[in-house]
Amino acid sequence: MVVVATLVGIVASDGGGSGNGRTRKRDALTGAVRIDGAAAMRNIVDRAARRFQSRHPDVRVTVGASGDESALALFCAGEIDVAATARRLDRSERRACRSAGTTYSEIVVARAEIAIIVSERNPFVNDLSLNEVRSIWRRVAPPTSWAEVDPRLPAVPIEPVGWKPDSPPATMLAEGLFGPVDPLLRDDYQVADDATELSRAVTSSPNAIGFVPLTQLKPDSGVRAVSTLPRHLYLEVSATSLRKPEIRRFVREYLSDPPRIRVSDGAVAIEPSHRVHRKFTRP
Repeated sequence: MVVVATLVGIVASDGGGSGNGRTRKRDALTGAVRIDGAAAMRNIVDRAARRFQSRHPDVRVTVGASGDESALALFCAGEIDVAATARRLDRSERRACRSAGTTYSEIVVARAEIAIIVSERNPFVNDLSLNEVRSIWRRVAPPTSWAEVDPRLPAVPIEPVGWKPDSPPATMLAEGLFGPVDPLLRDDYQVADDATELSRAVTSSPNAIGFVPLTQLKPDSGVRAVSTLPRHLYLEVSATSLRKPEIRRFVREYLSDPPRIRVSDGAVAIEPSHRVHRKFTRP
């Protein structure tokens, strides 16, 4: 798996960057913060990284989006400081961390729910089970008619509409339905660029089905939700990295930022418990 990483706003001199001059002269924080994780977390972490970079221009921040599995492998091996993931570590990953001597703290930072939607003109679907949603969006031999999903439904074509395959909503749906290892959705769906375009495409046909982040499901949009898929988003922080002042400061400032900074792509920020907040924000 190739790690896709981007350098976020490195400031090479006092004359560049997005921080003000006073902050650059006063701030003595240096070092590096290495983050990798799920595509679903990319925009959230990018935003936090840019804000951190503007406050501490001498800290080098890198953000990657190689996916949960690859990021957690790097994390357990000690090659990154923070894994930003759309799931918890599984048993084999916890074992790998223990074998490598990597201890860590887990912070639940956001909740994201994907709504499965149909047109309000659809007269035959009121709700769908998880297994039915999984069958509709599977990559191998997906159903082409509603009757293949449930014999009680009419034998009319299914018209799937979705986001781009590498977008956070598509990644979240795929991982939520098919697990973290190379999850794939069916590849014969109509692609929309945003929630408005997708809702409009679903509205246009009673046979259509699509998915949007629940927070982007607007009233009076001509569609309704027939199922929802909840996901939690996490920051896994290495205990060894937390001994470094730049890592501890990054986590502290992330948790102290207002919720609007800590959300993206339909995710809702979760306020850390008093215990977690105190653990990561005390001096």
